[in-house]
Amino acid sequence: MCAHDKNDGADKLTRREFLAVSAAITFAPAIAVAQKEDFFTGRDVFARIMDQAKAGQWQKLQMGDLVGQVAKTFIGTPYVGHTFEIFDDREVCVINLKGLDCATFYEASLALARTIKTGRLTESEFQKQTTRIRYRGGKLKGYVSRLHYAIDYFHDNEEKGIVQTISDDIPGALLYPRKISFMTKNFEKYRQLKANPALVPEITKTEDEINFRRNFYIPKEKVGEIEILLKTGDLLGLTTTTEGLDVSHTGLCYRDETDTLRFMHASSVKKEVILDGRLSDYLTKSKINDGIIVARPLELS
Repeated sequence: MCAHDKNDGADKLTRREFLAVSAAITFAPAIAVAQKEDFFTGRDVFARIMDQAKAGQWQKLQMGDLVGQVAKTFIGTPYVGHTFEIFDDREVCVINLKGLDCATFYEASLALARTIKTGRLTESEFQKQTTRIRYRGGKLKGYVSRLHYAIDYFHDNEEKGIVQTISDDIPGALLYPRKISFMTKNFEKYRQLKANPALVPEITKTEDEINFRRNFYIPKEKVGEIEILLKTGDLLGLTTTTEGLDVSHTGLCYRDETDTLRFMHASSVKKEVILDGRLSDYLTKSKINDGIIVARPLELS
């Protein structure tokens, strides 16, 4: 082989290496994105709701009415519990719009409404709003930062200016009579606590903080009289007689065309999101719920 042939071969090898390196550089970001963990299920649902919001100019609605409007789009969505619990050892902000439980139903409705109000109808804005609502102080700092108790959830979101707790302003309201301790006493029922018992003292600290506050509720025998004061989009926690637990179910108020205040919720019995009958009737039939706590969504500040 002459000198020219050797140089030509070396040139070709260098060129191939160059192209390989160039391809690696070009496609590296795409590969990184593809490998990034994704905890958002239901992007098509999100896009549909945003399209409806733009077409219907939902941004102009009052916040409570907007929460109710968004919530109605979820009617018929399957009931799916424990969607947050995917890891034993870490907390991530899971979003699932294709399957909802009673808490994720009202949380998603509120976060989507706030997203619409910002005018930034993007997935990243929705994820930002969800994180702000779900975690203490709006910051994800592990499992203990998640607002596990509804009574604490409402309090923290009032502190953040997202809702106003109105239970104590309603005639007939009483001091909540029971102490919160369910998670501490039943830690083995919670995936992350069972796997990491060292987290239990932090949950105990949260329970102590809740019990130190003056928490109010409206007994269910008074709800029929005060329904006139409740509005579409108000967040509801149904207090329970279960020892150590604040609420056993959650949902939203919805005032229909006949001015009847109805209970909208993700029903574990019906296995889907439904617009149920009159709120007071629902409570009267319940054997374990003895009242309600209420938080009203606020306009963006």
